[in-house]
Amino acid sequence: MNAENTDNTINTDRTATDSNSAQAEEPGFTIVREFAAPRARVWEAWTNPDVMARWFHPETLVTPRESVSVDLRVGGEYTYTMRIPDTGQEFPTAGKYLRIDEPDRLDFTWGSPGEVDEARA
Repeated sequence: MNAENTDNTINTDRTATDSNSAQAEEPGFTIVREFAAPRARVWEAWTNPDVMARWFHPETLVTPRESVSVDLRVGGEYTYTMRIPDTGQEFPTAGKYLRIDEPDRLDFTWGSPGEVDEARA
């Protein structure tokens, strides 16, 4: 990645102190990491299905592009399925977007398909 801007943070904070969340009383977690890449490229890695399919899995699994869908709007959902190539075992995942402030913040739930309303960030 290009080292144009190292102040690239994606924040998924949904704690009790987050007054912008409709479910502010729910527990959550925060992921903060600096990348040696432009903000736009980091945003694309989290929101573009073509790019997500290349990295949304541990090293020994794959995420087929056809399994990735993104409805990037508040209330929209995303889905993807990781697969173990040798066995074909699959791990479907889904969530709902809660807050979108491109390119600074992306809040979403994470869970199983069909349970995105019960999932928490």
